[in-house]
Amino acid sequence: MARPDLEASTEPEVAALARKRRLTYVSWDTGSAGHLATVMFMKTTGLPAESGLHVPYPGATLAAQAVLASQGDLIFASVPMVVAQGGRLKSIALIHPKRVEAVPNIPTLPEQGVKVNMEWQFWMGMLAPPSTPDAVVDVLQASPSRRWGPRK
Repeated sequence: MARPDLEASTEPEVAALARKRRLTYVSWDTGSAGHLATVMFMKTTGLPAESGLHVPYPGATLAAQAVLASQGDLIFASVPMVVAQGGRLKSIALIHPKRVEAVPNIPTLPEQGVKVNMEWQFWMGMLAPPSTPDAVVDVLQASPSRRWGPRK
């Protein structure tokens, strides 16, 4: 995902831009999945380390807000984050071998000519204290199903 006004819209354009000037890659902390995806992207595309500056934020929400505010150029985000931001960020590519049903309009890196030797998937969970009333747990469990549909 990129800031809306980034002068690149595809992976080849991002790589070309990174060869011209240093891009700022935002993540939700050092060592996070987003940070590691950035490192893998740079390695896969042959970009030298100095072509990107990693800026960690304390959480995915703040990181995405930073890119929306043009305080960073790019963020590697999960599909739920892509859907949740509602098109306000520019979608560049998925690190996935095939398109994802939830975001069918976003091309994959392989579709853009990048050989990817990995599939990036995220696991997310909702946690609540053991004393949480059953009625509250029921609502929390139903919420993702309403947003994403039943688990397949």
